[in-house]
Amino acid sequence: MVVSGLMWVGHGVSHSRTGSGGPRVVASAATLGLPPDEPLRYGRDVRPILSDRCFLCHGPDRAKQQAGLRLDSFEAATAARPRGAAIVPGDPAASLAVRRLLTRDPDAVMPPPVSGKHALTDAERATVVRWIREGARYEPHWAFEAPRVAAFPAFPALPASGGGPGASPAAGADMPARQVDRFVHARLATAGVAPGPEADAATLCRRVFIDLTGLPPTPEELDAFLADPVPGAYERLVDRLLGTEPYATRYAERMATPWLDVARYADTSGIHMDAGRQMWAWRDWVIEAFRTNMPYDRFVVEQVAGDLIPGATVSQRVASGFNRAHVTSDEGGAISEEYLLEYAADRTHTVGAAFLGLTMNCARCHDHKFDPVTQEDFYSLLAFFNSNEEPGIYSQVPDANRAFEPSMDVPTPAHAERTGVLRAAAEKARADRDRVDDSERAAFEEFAASLRGGIAWVPSTVVRAASEGGATLVPQVDGSVLASGTNPDDDVHELVLRTDGTGMRAVLLEAMADASLAGGRVGRADNGNAVLDAIEVEAVSVADPSRRARVPLAWAWADVEQANGDFRVTNALQADGRVWAVDGHARPGGRTALFVASEPFGFEGGTELHVRLIARSPYARHVFGRVRVRPGTVPDALLARMPPASGSWYICGPFPASGGEEAYGTRYGPETRSRLDVAERFGSRATGEFEWRYAPGVLEATPVRLAEGVDAEFVAREAWVPVAGSTELSLGSDDGMQVFVNGTLVHERRIDRAVAPDQERVTVPLEAGANAIVCKVVNTGGQGGFYHRELDRPGDVARDALVLAMPAGTAGPEAEAAA
Repeated sequence: MVVSGLMWVGHGVSHSRTGSGGPRVVASAATLGLPPDEPLRYGRDVRPILSDRCFLCHGPDRAKQQAGLRLDSFEAATAARPRGAAIVPGDPAASLAVRRLLTRDPDAVMPPPVSGKHALTDAERATVVRWIREGARYEPHWAFEAPRVAAFPAFPALPASGGGPGASPAAGADMPARQVDRFVHARLATAGVAPGPEADAATLCRRVFIDLTGLPPTPEELDAFLADPVPGAYERLVDRLLGTEPYATRYAERMATPWLDVARYADTSGIHMDAGRQMWAWRDWVIEAFRTNMPYDRFVVEQVAGDLIPGATVSQRVASGFNRAHVTSDEGGAISEEYLLEYAADRTHTVGAAFLGLTMNCARCHDHKFDPVTQEDFYSLLAFFNSNEEPGIYSQVPDANRAFEPSMDVPTPAHAERTGVLRAAAEKARADRDRVDDSERAAFEEFAASLRGGIAWVPSTVVRAASEGGATLVPQVDGSVLASGTNPDDDVHELVLRTDGTGMRAVLLEAMADASLAGGRVGRADNGNAVLDAIEVEAVSVADPSRRARVPLAWAWADVEQANGDFRVTNALQADGRVWAVDGHARPGGRTALFVASEPFGFEGGTELHVRLIARSPYARHVFGRVRVRPGTVPDALLARMPPASGSWYICGPFPASGGEEAYGTRYGPETRSRLDVAERFGSRATGEFEWRYAPGVLEATPVRLAEGVDAEFVAREAWVPVAGSTELSLGSDDGMQVFVNGTLVHERRIDRAVAPDQERVTVPLEAGANAIVCKVVNTGGQGGFYHRELDRPGDVARDALVLAMPAGTAGPEAEAAA
């Protein structure tokens, strides 16, 4: 047919041209199967053609665009060009794109043969030409448009209701009874297709069962349907399948299955060890949402951000498990930051697939070639998910430490009711416990008096302060030093104090909040946080500066230790890359740390104390902004009552073995060490190399799982004490165990058993300062395990009570509360 003056005549590469320079088309619309009376729609009829043949070179990906032409945008496609606009709405003959689509010239035809794209068929060419003649109306991508009735062409007027499954026998057989079927019938009629004859009752029953429940009817269910002679039996069957149990739940499970697939639901972690995980509560939420016909907007909101809804219920928080269904890794050699990015990217493209109907993942590397998604769009959405607090490397254990791995309790209704009763009983018990009578008050005052004044600060004066990184350090009238100016990534602040004290044993570090710091917090980082890599103290005689002595710090206590990593204050006792972090970005107020030496320090005639506060760590510019350092004395009686200061747990291995005897008898390396060097590697290339890795999943007084197999695995931490002594540990293992302290074997139990609490009691000798406690768990098969509980030493002062021993005026929230 003739289309706007263009007629196709060529065979091979021959063609004729009109005065406008365009080839002509001789095929008719009727022979191409195009409905003559219905306007074409861009999204339905045209975009699939352009997306498949044109968008690779003329789509949204700017890096791949040829000739600076975009055909996915009305503004770009109709823009003026030197040889004419690619598309001229209403005028195919003037449209350069039409001429390039219709020509037989291999050097000019689009898509070019070298692109690997098939040439358009006659029907596709006619569709594009007709669309341009009708005005070349573009439509936004349907995924970004709210559904509107006005967005769809009106269907023809519908004739009267007719037959169909469950219809009245008196109704005509030419039209279905239900409105949705009328729309289908009207579209079939437009295409010249007639519906097939109505299926028999047994087939209808089987079809509806499979459609709604995913299962065929049982013989009894089929017989019951066939035996119902009353008109409307089919409708009643549908109502029963949708609204009564057990069919309603089966229907919900049927509907939930494809959703769970697109949302990547699984009951295992997905990669590496692929251990089981508890995701079924979210699965049940999805099923219940379908069973109760939850509105779609609520279905979307609660899954994407149910935990962010003010006053979110347990159900709404469970719904946000949609964002937690991604795979997780527990591989020891994996990089946490890499997996955090992978998790955020997973959530981004899953939201695109589930809620937008888009393949977002293409835009991770470049602007999308076929959909209107740029690389900037992808990473803008990824930034939202990249703000989550979670680990990159999960432990993949069922009862993970909730301080590091997101989880929540999901009680059943019966459990929730019982929990309410128990909560009320607990509140009453706490009220009774907190009610202090006169005898308790007197006993506490006696205890506090025994500690009060136990630590005495020795007068001292700041004589100078300097920063290795160029910060400005200015002493203040209260004895503190305030930092300002330059704030390098790494720095060392050295404070020199002059004192006449002798026999000193303690150094108090007070990190003070200041209005000049971010948010009025304690750190110079943008978020107000700070870390301390190490503190070093040297005593220099004023009378004879050649007399110098390093102060051997052997014990530490802090009122705040950040809980989301290995950030204990004992890390500051040695410069090995681990840090004390103070949670300054989350909690206001000052911080206090007490460091105790294993030997007295201070020279007769006066002492200069050189205190170096080292901030070299992965956390750039996280240095304290205002600090005060005070030396002090501690009576021997109080030193002996200070409880061991424990570091975090670390794991090394598992080292494979041929059997238990080999595992017990082999010295793999960690057994012989007198300190815990977290950067040290053990083993060999042949059998596998291992290093210490931080183990937040090893919890106090909790059996934890170790690796499976026949092997030896090490669980270790450091214990610091100001004076030599001992402590008692309650241990358990699967199977046997050897315990080493500072490289010496102090306990061994060769046995095959499952781990349980309190299987062994071991007295551990402790030297003044650092002690490496290394537990070697020998597993002779199956699942390994470990248990640890540190028993209180008689007479020790509880760590929380140590603030009572500090003089008034000490900074920090705990000390302020005690005062």
